[in-house]
Amino acid sequence: MRKNKDFCKDDIPSFDLRITQLNEEDKSMDVKEGSKPVIRYTKKSVAEDKLKKRTEKDIMEREMVHVDELKNGKGKRKGKLGQLVCSPYVDRITDVDEAVKDDENVVAQSIIAWGKDKGEFIWETVDGHGMHLEAARSLAMRKKVHTNVIDAWAAFLNKTEELKSEASYSRMYFTCDTITDYMVDEAVDEELRYNKFRIMFVAVINDITDKPDLKTVDLVFIPIRSGTIESAYGNRPRILKSFFCRYLNSVEHKKANVLLKKEVVVIKMKCQRNIVGVDCGIFLMRHMETYMGEAAHKWDCGLCFDDKIQEKMLGRLRYKYLDKLMMSDFNVMKKTFLKHYASVKKMDRFERMKVIEEKKKEITGVL
Repeated sequence: MRKNKDFCKDDIPSFDLRITQLNEEDKSMDVKEGSKPVIRYTKKSVAEDKLKKRTEKDIMEREMVHVDELKNGKGKRKGKLGQLVCSPYVDRITDVDEAVKDDENVVAQSIIAWGKDKGEFIWETVDGHGMHLEAARSLAMRKKVHTNVIDAWAAFLNKTEELKSEASYSRMYFTCDTITDYMVDEAVDEELRYNKFRIMFVAVINDITDKPDLKTVDLVFIPIRSGTIESAYGNRPRILKSFFCRYLNSVEHKKANVLLKKEVVVIKMKCQRNIVGVDCGIFLMRHMETYMGEAAHKWDCGLCFDDKIQEKMLGRLRYKYLDKLMMSDFNVMKKTFLKHYASVKKMDRFERMKVIEEKKKEITGVL
């Protein structure tokens, strides 16, 4: 989300739709303060490393990991492959079963305890997409997730696409303000609504890529609804599909007519709840992160259907998603945060908890 956007929205959207092709990848390094660097290698970088005469032992020690699933050329999956041949997507999917680490907990505590103005950006990409403090606290304090967090997550995932494997689908994530009520208001002339859609759609695409024809993209994630479970999707998905296909036709995309003939389906998942709570946005972030283009009945986002276990999983994901955002190298404000993070981490545990409880009282008015 850009700096001049309105950050007052707090409704939780959902998403749908998909489309065509792939991109190149690059060497990337994820570094967290106090931890060893994790280096991911592409075919190109492996060749370069051979020229540097790296030993086989060194490669094994630094790069070999085991994964549960990886698409091969035929679209099937194989397990336990080394990092040299696996997609960065696989180990980037957050482990929902892993316990919250001390450092992840301190990240959340640092966000709560930070004395900055609640409207000030504390996370930002080089493109200008940012997240303000109040929004970040909605993750740290188990509150209804702010749409600004969803937009920051979309920007983060778009950045990780630059590091994707050639074997993985290319994905693109749109912001929560892409679709407006005006666009789906059938009382308004359709051409006026489509023109509004096209203007906004192109603007968002230009924020993400310099290829507005989407011919290098396989999957598109577009927020289409906000509100409660009781309020139906209505005709929104069909209107969006119609406008989306019109746009694809205008840029001569070969999948436009194929998509136009597809039926709109609202997926029912095993982990789906029939109540609206504060974790709807976490569900959305998890779906954005884990969907790779597989058939709906084969898609498993990793969340348990048991309510009690699922609630614990969602709680862990809050800490882990906040940690991913704040500690990412995509965050140009990372150095500023690390200084504050270090000061909070140095505090005596009891002193830290006292500061946090006082800050919570200041924020919410309740201990």
